[in-house]
Amino acid sequence: MTKRNQLYRSFINKIDQFAEDTFLNSIKTKKITTIHESLHIAIDTMQIYFGVSGGVEIYMKTLVHALMNGGHQKLRVTLLCRKDQLSNLQLNFSNLVDYYPFRLHDNPLLSAAKAAFITKLKLSNPIDPKYLFPVLHEFLGVDVLHCPVQYFTRTNFNVPAILNLHDLQHLHYPENFSKYELKTRSDLYNRSAAKASAIIASSEFIRQDIIKKMNISESKVFTIPAAFNPNIELGLKSFSPERVQSIYGLPKLFGFYPAQFWKHKNHVKLLEALAIVRDRAPQHDFKLVFTGYRGHSGWADVEIALKKFNLRDHILFLDFIPSEHMGGIYRSATFCIMPSLFEASSYPVIEAQTLGCPAMCSNITSLPELMAEGSGLLFDPTSAEDMAEKMLRWLNDPKDRMAHAQRGQIRALAHNSMAAYARHVTSLYKTVSSSNKLKI
Repeated sequence: MTKRNQLYRSFINKIDQFAEDTFLNSIKTKKITTIHESLHIAIDTMQIYFGVSGGVEIYMKTLVHALMNGGHQKLRVTLLCRKDQLSNLQLNFSNLVDYYPFRLHDNPLLSAAKAAFITKLKLSNPIDPKYLFPVLHEFLGVDVLHCPVQYFTRTNFNVPAILNLHDLQHLHYPENFSKYELKTRSDLYNRSAAKASAIIASSEFIRQDIIKKMNISESKVFTIPAAFNPNIELGLKSFSPERVQSIYGLPKLFGFYPAQFWKHKNHVKLLEALAIVRDRAPQHDFKLVFTGYRGHSGWADVEIALKKFNLRDHILFLDFIPSEHMGGIYRSATFCIMPSLFEASSYPVIEAQTLGCPAMCSNITSLPELMAEGSGLLFDPTSAEDMAEKMLRWLNDPKDRMAHAQRGQIRALAHNSMAAYARHVTSLYKTVSSSNKLKI
């Protein structure tokens, strides 16, 4: 780094520090002195972008609902958020929780100066300096901070903290990331993991990945399976399968794949498999239904594959779908299919299983854990042939398909219920709040 760039960065840091000091001075009179009997949990939602963030958005929403509706221990929950998130969060959670929108300063000179320097240096700023966390304990009375989105928005907090590290995909598929993204992930994940009192993994595969690849003590990493999103099942009361079929024009027979269009989601291989199925069993007129944001890195390859395999008339793209409509789609689907190359867990599989929809998925990473005890079919995600064979098996044998669905539903209800998830998470809150630091 040149001396000039060092000076620019130093100046930016001074701006940040000045803003933080100003904010702390301005709220000293608001210091909280009341004593509360229940644990006060702050959840960092600031990295969520609704309709774009995918699985982490679902995880955050399910976490909040589980804490407020599925727990056995009374909790007070405050969502740390951006100002632009507030209306969406309130729409989802109403008065179940408290909200704390961070806004340090509105000084246009400071903001403009910082923006100019960042632009000139072409710096990316993934951690917004407006987000100040030293207020959590002294001024908000927070007992535990929980970040459900890979890394803490800020690490300058002074309370016990829990981090969800959903995956280390960048270490498995570095080719899917830019050099900057690789460095940023490495820096932020390592810094956040070091700061965390405890780390949650959604599967044993991810837990072992974190322990081995990040050299973190086994005693600090806990496997807590993800919970089923209750809004999906509740939505069936208003949006039945018949109504959803009418709204979206769903095909008669289709495989459902709800996933953002990232490269590792492996849409292209699934399209190749569909071409095989349609060629070998045209009598089924089998199609695919996709949901997910098309602005991600994998979409360009999907467009090429659609043309290559002549499948444009056999794929339905629904983009973003309200969670209340998803249950009707699962119930209408012939089966759910998850061909991803990397998953920390899988909401589509869990959701399908819970609702009695047959599910098949890749035989790698965490996914086999969800298919234990004959809960679904596994296939090689790098083989369109193997994928097609499994799809044809279920198209030709509905009894086998539904037998797997029944076993999958039993497994999901036992391992992915809201009550089980809330029980495990609140137990961890109690552990970290009573000891500022777990053994590292």
